[in-house]
Order: sequence, then C-alpha cells, then structure tokens
Amino acid sequence: MDDRKYFTMRYTYDIVDTASNTILESGFSSEEEAYVYAQHFQILNYTIVKREHPTVTGLGRDPDLH
Repeated sequence: MDDRKYFTMRYTYDIVDTASNTILESGFSSEEEAYVYAQHFQILNYTIVKREHPTVTGLGRDPDLH
C-alpha cells in the first residue's frame, strides 16, 4: 500500500524570539503573513519558523459501501 496518497503536509509559521527561543505568535498561514505581523507590531530579534502538520485523507467512510 502506498501511504503517500493518504498523507499530506500542512504548514504553519511561528514568530520565535531569538534571545529566549520562545514562541511569540503562532499559526500564521504564510511566511509573509508572519513577517507583516512582526513588522506591524515592531517585534525585534525574531525568526520565523516553519512547522509541519501531517494531515490524513482518504481513510474515512466509503459512501459506496453504505
């Protein structure tokens, strides 16, 4: 069975303080959105971290069987 067709990755982006390594804000849908947020609130000394979230598709109820 080829598992690759059932698993896809979803990505979110976090703003992390570089000095304390703590997450300041999280859950942005794009790197650009995180960057704009950091610029708007004048956050200094930060890095944007990309997080992977696996999603599963195709393993639910088969409507043809019911």
